Amino acid sequence: MKRFLIISFAIICIVLTIASCGGEDKDKFNENYEYDGVSLIGKWREREYSEDQYQIYEFLENGDVNCIIYSFGIEMGRFEASYTVEGKNTLSILWRDNAQKDTNQFSISENNVLILRGVASYTGEMALVPYDLTYNLSNDALLGSWQSKDNEDEVFKFYKDYTGYAQGSDGGYNFVYSTKNENVFIAVEAIDGIRHSVETMGYKVEGDTLTLTGKDADKKDVILTFTRIK
Repeated sequence: MKRFLIISFAIICIVLTIASCGGEDKDKFNENYEYDGVSLIGKWREREYSEDQYQIYEFLENGDVNCIIYSFGIEMGRFEASYTVEGKNTLSILWRDNAQKDTNQFSISENNVLILRGVASYTGEMALVPYDLTYNLSNDALLGSWQSKDNEDEVFKFYKDYTGYAQGSDGGYNFVYSTKNENVFIAVEAIDGIRHSVETMGYKVEGDTLTLTGKDADKKDVILTFTRIK
């Protein structure tokens, strides 16, 4: 499937694609499903997704729902809506950006898979599974301010809320970041609600020394060394 079920497909989340949602028989749509009032609450992602780019649907208890687009654990865009459950298993979502209403049937399988079935302009199905955080599990060593050993004008600052600031000889810029294993992913702050593409760098902290490794524009290896500013 190349389109979403609960958004204006071509307009809102065109940066993502959804793969065909097969699965075992017990994950198929249950025509007799009746919503229990709580099992929809939480974060869900499409079952088939790309590690570097995916979307999350976040259903809140207050009746709000967010479609959040991620790249390497960094929020690249967010689309907000409100939702109601009508009858036993009809989900109605009103998107705030264009006041468009989407209506879908849904069921939740015994494996805790949320299955959405379009009932209006699109009649396909999409399977969502609970979202398990794989990014930003540990980054305390990276926090703080770091000054380049090669150029004292170059400084990186990493904050606990996964934002940061980079200062160079020609000025500075704000960024957001995420971490996974020994990699840090950085994207320049949002412009018109969408962030720039993500840059990936390896990082290693040894005492008060930070080493960043990556590629330059010519795909050549780059090694940058920084000292913690106390």
